[in-house]
Order: sequence, then structure tokens, then C-alpha cells
Amino acid sequence: ADSVAGLLNVIEVNPSNTNVSIKVLNCGDYTWSKDTMGNAAVKFNEQNEGTVIAAMNGDPWIVYHTDYDGDGKAPTGPSVKHVSVSRGLMIKAGEIWATEQIGDENYLAKDDNAERGTGAANQPIFGVKKDGTAIIGSPYTKINIENKTNSKTATAAGINRLPAPNSTILYNQRVGTESMAYEDAYEIYVECESSAFAYGKAVSGKVTHIFESGDKNPRPAITEKTVIISARGKAINDQKGKYAVGDTVEISCTVRMDKLYLTDAAEWSDVVEATGGFYTLVEKGKHKGQELATNYPCTIVGIKKDGKILLISTTTQADGS
Repeated sequence: ADSVAGLLNVIEVNPSNTNVSIKVLNCGDYTWSKDTMGNAAVKFNEQNEGTVIAAMNGDPWIVYHTDYDGDGKAPTGPSVKHVSVSRGLMIKAGEIWATEQIGDENYLAKDDNAERGTGAANQPIFGVKKDGTAIIGSPYTKINIENKTNSKTATAAGINRLPAPNSTILYNQRVGTESMAYEDAYEIYVECESSAFAYGKAVSGKVTHIFESGDKNPRPAITEKTVIISARGKAINDQKGKYAVGDTVEISCTVRMDKLYLTDAAEWSDVVEATGGFYTLVEKGKHKGQELATNYPCTIVGIKKDGKILLISTTTQADGS
């Protein structure tokens, strides 16, 4: 019908073709970096061997939060941090830039946001493994922190996520030169050989600074070797008293389960590229009936029975507008 006329673009990728690969292109060095998809592709071509032959948006559902105290009102003033992160897991060249969304983030949403007070949905993640094959699921990342000096252990809710009011978040260079948290955060600075997180790879280093909640002293800038263990609210009790300057700390990330039950958790250890979506249209060949009721431009990724990968984009107008 004319009312639903539009353009449909489809790219089919065969993972067995070693001349073609699928990569996640971030628009800069930080999780919040912004640029057009076209510019990101051009920059990749300028900086890397190989050429982008097709590109589409992945995980466009960016979460903007400004309500850090959780009262439902957007704060104002120079101290306010306006930050954004991807909703879902993002892995680029084997490095975890951000883990999946955590439930407490939605408690930071402004009072006019429909998600306020709700938990995180089991959003699907598209991942490409080392051998080029793809999987789709909703991995749950478990983050363990072990103080090797005193054998005390702790956990974190996410990596490079928003500073949820009662959660521990780990930050590294992918958020810029400072953590996203405010002065109410209890923070432990760890200097590592490498701050890059990955499944099945431990990040370790020595504690260099510990800042109490409310400490107004300047906090060191994040470098490529810095990891910050940042706790707010009730999560402070989970971290407090477990560290001293000079202690050796080891952090490991594993996938404990697929919340959509589409993959085995162990498969995610081989994923080197990953980006998130909003919901699934088809699971294991069965139509889920989750489409929007209105014509809305979107991008879709799928895996065929034979393992070939489909990249699809749609527009709502026949002229592409």
C-alpha cells in the first residue's frame, strides 16, 4: 500500500568469506562520542587497512540522563553532567567499552521519561565471534573484584555505565578523563598495566588513591592505565573497608547467562564485536510480534539458518526521506 511505501536495503554477509568482516565503529575514543555514521565510516577508511563497503546504525537508543539525585527533576548549573551511553553491551575489537544497561539507571530518568522507575529490559545484543560467525542474545555480565592482598572480594554492576544511585560502576579511559560520578561517590583508583576489559581476561593493578564520599579534593585524571571502582548510595557499604593504598586488585568479567535463552553463556567469551538493539522480531525462527504499530525507519540485523548475516535498513518514504 502507498501508506507504507519505503526503501528496503539488505546486505548479506557470508562469514566464510575471509575478505569481508563486520566491525563495530564507535564515533570516537569515548562512549559518548558523537558523529554521523558516514563520517565514522570515512574516518575508519582513513585510519585502517580495508574499506567500509556498507554501514548502518547499531544501538541507536542512547540514554540521556541528567537526574543524578533521583528526585525526578532535571538539575541545572555548571556542576551538572549531561552524559550518554549505549543502552546495550558494546564490544569493539575485543574490548568491552560498556556492559549492558543496569536497572538502577532508569531511576535516574527525568520525571517525564516513561522508563523512570522501571528495570532494564532484556535487550538483544548482536555479536560477532573471532571466526566471523554471529550470535544474538542478551548476555548478563558478572563482574568480580578480588583484592589479592587481603583476599576480600566484591562485585560491580557494570562497566562505563551511568552512575546509578545504589550501584558500583567501573570506569576507564573510554569515558574520558574523569568518572561520571559526583562527589558523593566512594571511589578507589587502580593503576593497571592495561585498563581494557574483555571476557576471560583479568585486569589487575595497584590501588593508588581512595576517596571518601563527599571528598571535595581534586581526583586524578583517568589515563589509559586507570580503572576507577566507583560506588554510590547503598553500594558504598559493599566496597568500603576492602582496599588500602598499595593493595593489588584483580577484576574479571564473565557472562553468566543469556536472559533471552538464545545462546550458551560460554559463546560470548569468543565475541570480539558487539552492539545492542531494542527488541527481537524473530527468535529461533518464530515471529515475536513486537513490531511498532507505526511506520518508523529502523535498522535490523539477523542470522539465517545457514549462518549468513543480514543487515537491513528501512525508511518510511519511497524517496528515502
